[in-house]
Amino acid sequence: MQIGCYVPATYASFRVVDALLSRLGNDDSIEASLSTFSKEMSTMAMIVSAIGTCKQCLIIVDELGRGTRPAEGVGIADRKSTRLNS
Repeated sequence: MQIGCYVPATYASFRVVDALLSRLGNDDSIEASLSTFSKEMSTMAMIVSAIGTCKQCLIIVDELGRGTRPAEGVGIADRKSTRLNS
C-alpha cells in the first residue's frame, strides 16, 4: 500500500482502531544524544511494546532504516515487519 499520492475517490472506509502508532520523520534527538538510526530503533521498540496493550492498532512506518546502507535498511525493515505481523 502506498500512502501519500492523491487518489480520487468518491468513498473511503476505515476501521475504528484503539491506537495510531507511527514512526515518521528523520529527526535526530540531540537532547537525548540519539542518532537518526538510534531514534528510529527506539521509536520502533516503543511501537512493538505497545502492540500488546491494544487489540486493534494502525501502525504507520515511513522509511525505516533510512539512516543505514540500503542492504541494512532492507534487513531491518524486513525483520520489523515480520515482528509486527506475528
